[in-house]
Amino acid sequence: MNNRLFLIIATAACLGSFTACSQDNDIVVPDGDLKAAISFNVNIGQIPDPQVTMRGASTDDTATGGYTFKGDELMAVSVVGVANSSRSTTVADVKEYRVEVGNGGETTGSARSLTYTGTATDAFQWLSLTEQIKIKAWSFGTTDAPGTTVPTSFSIQTTQSGDYVKELLYSPEAIKSYTSSAIEIPLYHQLARVVVKVTGTIASDVSVSSVTIGSSTTNKIPTSATFAEPASGNYGSWSNQGTDGTITAKKEADNVFSAVIIPYDGKQTGATYYKQNDKFIVITTSRGVYAYSLASSLKIEPGKQYTFNITDLNQIDLKVKVTKWTSTSEGIDL
Repeated sequence: MNNRLFLIIATAACLGSFTACSQDNDIVVPDGDLKAAISFNVNIGQIPDPQVTMRGASTDDTATGGYTFKGDELMAVSVVGVANSSRSTTVADVKEYRVEVGNGGETTGSARSLTYTGTATDAFQWLSLTEQIKIKAWSFGTTDAPGTTVPTSFSIQTTQSGDYVKELLYSPEAIKSYTSSAIEIPLYHQLARVVVKVTGTIASDVSVSSVTIGSSTTNKIPTSATFAEPASGNYGSWSNQGTDGTITAKKEADNVFSAVIIPYDGKQTGATYYKQNDKFIVITTSRGVYAYSLASSLKIEPGKQYTFNITDLNQIDLKVKVTKWTSTSEGIDL
């Protein structure tokens, strides 16, 4: 089952408030156009394949219950006028919103409200009952400011821990008409995710203290790259992968770790990453350090989860099955 977080834009017939109000409170300008505040919610919804799960805070190795918005994450919403709109049709108006700490949670259908970080009266408004607008959005999934333009130069966190793990969430441009119903804006993972599970017949006296993606001595991985928005579809492209290093994965549970990594499809010129025999996962345990190499070259794609179930610490190399970034991405046992 695939789930995703939605940015819900619901029109409200009031200014500067997220509470219900009557039609009498609408502000109508002399020419008859309506100016109504646009309120936002973050919601957890469900859609069928082939879409992927959307994320906020990472809480475990799954993508359904494991990804929610914790609160205080910042998002950028870009709006351009299209038809019957008095706003600019060429220059985007970008505003920053904050996810509120509310009664939302991991249950499908639960929601958290978004609050404009500036003066309430400056938040987005519908300017006409017949207005059409073009919307796109992006976020790092953290409390970092998303900026006024979609980031092109992106650096990943080399130590990933806590509730907010930086990644790039992006929603392609879509045209929306004025409506009193909710408008849903989906956010898509532009990075990839690796999950490492040490399971099976591991001795009870063995505990995993850390997991590193990449090897600092032989096979470093890219920690920065250039992102380009998609000309079509939901996923952009990555190039100029570089600033080689390693990533310390986040501990999700005992012997379970995850990390988001820079995509690389193997078509770029220059350095080659994630190739056959590269040391890809280094596991530090109470019994010693174990390094695992890839059995074959691996194409790392946006919106994909790569799960490694390690049942034998003496395994020589790694194999993985490419799957969507969802809770059903079980990977392959080793």
